[in-house]
Amino acid sequence: MHALVSGSRPMLRVLDLSYSNLNNEGVHRLVHGDWPMLTELNVSNNSFAPTALGSLARANWSLLTTLNLSGNMLTASVLQSLSCADLPHLQTLDLSACGLDGTAMQCLAHAGWVQLKCLRLENNFDLDQQAAFGLTQANWPFLKDLNVF
Repeated sequence: MHALVSGSRPMLRVLDLSYSNLNNEGVHRLVHGDWPMLTELNVSNNSFAPTALGSLARANWSLLTTLNLSGNMLTASVLQSLSCADLPHLQTLDLSACGLDGTAMQCLAHAGWVQLKCLRLENNFDLDQQAAFGLTQANWPFLKDLNVF
């Protein structure tokens, strides 16, 4: 795993590291790797801290269209960082089973992902009216699939 996430893979388009016990150091190496053509990243169900996920916002993945973070505990501050990430082509975001609440949803709603078409939020049991209101504030004109419950 260490060699994969720390190496240069300039032609790699899809990277699935789900259920790989990726830790904080692995996320750090992933963020600082050379992935200029990466369009799909799946880091679902891993064992890193929410703060490590915040570093994903600093990655240079301008072609990323699909990001799966499901099954990882996220905080509002992580979503705040992620919402500021430069992901102009992001179309699918999976945040299922991430322990999200209304505050986190309000942070997410400020993201400038105008190409977003699919947002998965299933199994976040703390979503409430505040979360629903936060989602109504988002500017995602192409959103077609919103899975909340």
